[in-house]
Amino acid sequence: MYKKRLAAIFLIVVIAVMGLAGCTEKYYNGSVAVLEVDDSEKAQLTDAANKLIKVLKTGTLDQLLGLLPSDHTEEQEGYLRSGWAQWEKILADNGQPGSSEVTDVFLYHYAGAVVAKISFQDKIYAADMLFTSKYNAVYLDFYEHAESVWKDLTLPEGVTEQTVVIGEGTQYPLEGVLTYPEGGSDLPAVLLVHGIGNNNRDEQAMNTYMFRDLAYMLAEKGIAVLRYDKRGRTYPKELSVTEPEELMVPYQTIDDAVLAAKLLKEQPMIDPEKVYIAGHDLGGVLAPRIDLEADFAGMIMLGAPAHRWNYVAYDQLVRYGFNGVENETMRFLKPMIKGEYEELEKKETYTEDELTSVYLYQYGYFWRDLLSYDYPAMAASSGKPVLVILGKDDYQIPAEGEVELWENALAASSAPHEVVVVEGINHMMLKMDGLFTDVLKQYERPLRVDQKVIDEIAELVLQQK
Repeated sequence: MYKKRLAAIFLIVVIAVMGLAGCTEKYYNGSVAVLEVDDSEKAQLTDAANKLIKVLKTGTLDQLLGLLPSDHTEEQEGYLRSGWAQWEKILADNGQPGSSEVTDVFLYHYAGAVVAKISFQDKIYAADMLFTSKYNAVYLDFYEHAESVWKDLTLPEGVTEQTVVIGEGTQYPLEGVLTYPEGGSDLPAVLLVHGIGNNNRDEQAMNTYMFRDLAYMLAEKGIAVLRYDKRGRTYPKELSVTEPEELMVPYQTIDDAVLAAKLLKEQPMIDPEKVYIAGHDLGGVLAPRIDLEADFAGMIMLGAPAHRWNYVAYDQLVRYGFNGVENETMRFLKPMIKGEYEELEKKETYTEDELTSVYLYQYGYFWRDLLSYDYPAMAASSGKPVLVILGKDDYQIPAEGEVELWENALAASSAPHEVVVVEGINHMMLKMDGLFTDVLKQYERPLRVDQKVIDEIAELVLQQK
């Protein structure tokens, strides 16, 4: 009961302090990137952004540079000059702009950040801006808005799709999509398995669609791809300790992945001996466990840690999970969450009370199930090809913390194995662009999966062809 009460206190404290965005010097995490602003500050930043937009529509480069602070740096001036050059090209390609609106206002590394949307006849562009505390402009960058990028998206030439049902006749049938080269036969295939959370078939993160990109781009390479909506997405419900099986990963991920693999192998255009699993995040961690039941030709782990998941949860909470929490509060919270991490690290058995207690936002049932396996060792001992792809710019699961652990574990494998770190991509395997590369705001941009990721997967899958 003590653990339950402690978890409740923890949540109450976090909720209570999240609104304390007034005095940035008090914040615990000096690298905290995103904070909310109050209504007064939001109004001031919106006015500054609208002033900048007016200059774009009716002014000159000199007027734009006039928005810089008097003591501006060469780098800050360079950002505005670069933004103006982008703007001139946008005008040349699209004609005169129409309506505009500010869509987001927040603090980014304690600078005022604004995102605005500017419409043209056929396209919509977004502008990222940064302002000083005195509302001088110091950064400007443009990109085509997701509404514009995705509205005319179609299947690549020579690629087709069909809707399928995973687990038809079971309690939890799930809709999925099989994407494959039109007219293909004896095709190699990849099953995509989601990361943690109630994800849809595209592994959508804001305005990005990782799994859809993988499906389209791999199909162009001659590989069939199956993706599906996760059970928690299709059948959302409040998880409860009265139904402990729902708290564990077979219910949340493994059971449906096994059913999806079975369905994929039964498709007439698929070679059942050439079906691979590509798991993202926790789906990649669980790939060796799914393989025990589904028997894949090989395993691909995308943005998956070799560290145990309790370390990942603790690390993310400490590094960026407490945006807005002040020093005094963190002096209470940090030892508590560190204690929960350490308790899980050494725990081998659980009492009934511990199974229904909360550690790092998950019940003991979840942790007992998940931490009972050494997943990298399982991958190494599978006797199957293993490919691990990590993003050099993944701030959620930093590559530098995982490479050596994966390499050491896979060294025991007798099968082909490789750990690849791809420059310039994030946790979702997307090619990075723009300013907000170290926060979730990056996913507001319509980023695409990097071609290097596709090439690495295709090399593994097609070498068996």
